[in-house]
Amino acid sequence: MGIKSDIYRSALRDYDAIKSASEAVRREMKNKVYSANPRLEEIDREMNGAGVAAAKKIIKNPKDKDKIKFELNEKLYELQTEKDMIYSELGITEEYFDSAYKCPKCKDTGMVDGEECQCFRQYLIQKAYGRSLLNELSADESFDTFNLDYYSKTEKDRHGISPYENMRLIYSICFRFAEKFGSEYKNLLIMGKTGLGKTFLCNSISRRVLDRRWLKAHLQSVRNHIDELSRKDYSHYDIKAPDFVMMFIPTEGAYLLAIQSDANLWEYAYNKKVVLMSPTNLISALRLSLDLWKRENQVKNVQAIIKRGTALYEKIVGFTDTFLTLGDRMATLQKDYDKALNQLSEGNGSVVRQAEMLKDMSLTPKKRISARLLPKEEIQEDAEQEDNK
Repeated sequence: MGIKSDIYRSALRDYDAIKSASEAVRREMKNKVYSANPRLEEIDREMNGAGVAAAKKIIKNPKDKDKIKFELNEKLYELQTEKDMIYSELGITEEYFDSAYKCPKCKDTGMVDGEECQCFRQYLIQKAYGRSLLNELSADESFDTFNLDYYSKTEKDRHGISPYENMRLIYSICFRFAEKFGSEYKNLLIMGKTGLGKTFLCNSISRRVLDRRWLKAHLQSVRNHIDELSRKDYSHYDIKAPDFVMMFIPTEGAYLLAIQSDANLWEYAYNKKVVLMSPTNLISALRLSLDLWKRENQVKNVQAIIKRGTALYEKIVGFTDTFLTLGDRMATLQKDYDKALNQLSEGNGSVVRQAEMLKDMSLTPKKRISARLLPKEEIQEDAEQEDNK
């Protein structure tokens, strides 16, 4: 890749630190899972122990190697099956722990099958870009600002070519060299007197080549992050969570550059249930989400009111039925009461009449039947007797 050895060594050291940090996070994740289900830790120990024990047996009895391997595979399969069942109950898979790595493909080692991982290549480009002298160059030194008007169109050399035409040709060659760098051209030699624009063109080539590599690395980095978010599948951990996750790119320029340079990037992310966000549309999206949540809560409140109102109405209907039934029973009871009262106090054969007749036969009770139950003629007789006294 043409990366200086000191940059390469520095990148390797950085990746060692990244890997160490990722491994620490992974251990913490495993410890939390072990705490939730200690049997998983026991299974891991048994699987490691089974491998070591099998290796010792093979060393002692090389002739039984095939048998020992077969027994080991059966034991490991049994333990792995139990392990997968526990993971299923916890709602995770073995790949859950790989989310601790920034690049699950190489597990932050920077190497895959003995070759540099794409993430490591991108990191080298970014590191080289940051270390390049391009940052110290004038921002005006680029193909976009190269001005051919400085060169004469009237003067001609011995070949009949003007400085303007000659520089326009050189410009096109340099631009193509930068565009096809590493594919069509290996080297480019620029010669000429001082002040003719050699340094300007060299800086323009350098800026163009590094910018293109940086753009490629930037686009690949965005796609890698989209893939990482898609693999994590946050909605799996909470059934109430939305199906989509927002990926925030904090620099508006970086967001626009990615979208404009890769026309399929937004659709690529959307198909993986990732929505790309920039500082411009993030606030709008959050406000929209808040408004949707408010509307959802309002709908839930309306549904709750309808449910409670229905239950209340049904209770009222039940109460009115009971109330009317009670009224009917009270009316029946009133009829029975009137009938009993009539039997008790009305007519010559009533119970009260018979009792009063017994009293008139020289009984001297201390208490008298209530006047409300006595026949009218009895009340009048008693009143006349009182007057005669």
